[in-house]
Amino acid sequence: SNITIRDSSYTSEGCWCGLAGEPNDAAVLITKSNDVTVEACSFSAGVAGYGVAATNGSLRLRVVGCRVANTGQGGVLLYGNTLNHTQPDYAFISHNHIQNIGQILKHVGGVGLHSGSHAVITHNRVHRSPRYGINIDQGMPESASMHNFIAFNVVSETCRETADCGALEFNGDGSGTAYEAIDFNLNNTLMYNNVTNTVGSGATDGRHGGQHGDNHDPGPAGRGGRNRTGASEREGAEAGAKE
Repeated sequence: SNITIRDSSYTSEGCWCGLAGEPNDAAVLITKSNDVTVEACSFSAGVAGYGVAATNGSLRLRVVGCRVANTGQGGVLLYGNTLNHTQPDYAFISHNHIQNIGQILKHVGGVGLHSGSHAVITHNRVHRSPRYGINIDQGMPESASMHNFIAFNVVSETCRETADCGALEFNGDGSGTAYEAIDFNLNNTLMYNNVTNTVGSGATDGRHGGQHGDNHDPGPAGRGGRNRTGASEREGAEAGAKE
């Protein structure tokens, strides 16, 4: 705990060693640690995983002023379980420049919470992503991302290679004890973000972007929860986003 990593460069670390769609490694992997700061660092081509990842109940991670470009996966990832207290909480992710991510794995975001709570994600620039810009969801069983604040981010050219996608994505299926314990109110706040040039591989005619549907209707593109693409995607009322 109480570690600062500043002005460092990473070009050949990280691997994809989790389940499909559930990456769990990075050039800087933080586990069971509190008050770690990653500042003014560069993560570039050769990094096969994320730039920074945190798990196992790590608290108050700060990722500030970093550059992530051409990585195999994404920028910053928080992941863990709500009920067994492995979820990272109170992260501060700000003023980072994240671009050209997802060179190996496409199911990634510039900033991803799978899951994490009480995070502040502000003033980040995310562009050219095969999938999400910023995504907040339950990536593990019995998990819920709650009380997060996402504002003043600039996101562009996302969902370039995938559908069922949003530049800003909030996904909660409302199942399991974790959701029942909080009565489905996740209280995430989304405001003052700038989103441009996001349509998606499943909505290239420009008519279906930004559509909302329910989780169970496969429907044509732009209707069901599995086909829509747009600036902001929220899967079901349980996603808990406020705009």
